[in-house]
Amino acid sequence: MIEYELVPRELRFRRGIPYRLHVVNAGKEGHDFTAPDFFISVQLKNTDALNESGASVFLQPGQTIDIYVRQRLARDASAESASVPSVRPAARTKLAKR
Repeated sequence: MIEYELVPRELRFRRGIPYRLHVVNAGKEGHDFTAPDFFISVQLKNTDALNESGASVFLQPGQTIDIYVRQRLARDASAESASVPSVRPAARTKLAKR
């Protein structure tokens, strides 16, 4: 975790391929991974990972979560591509193909 910064700065997904987004809060305070455009543009396997609004994930210090996503296919996309998430304050991520 680098405070107030998402690592990596940019996430790119190939349509139709499932990914595991591993979010780690290694900070000393709670952090909110906020990315409404991103979460709209992907299909989530575990929607319970998101808050009530479906736009963010809140992590306590030391907490981790895996978010399973697949970029929507062009015909079922409500957004054309995944955007770079905004982060408030920050969370370190590791992205892995699933």
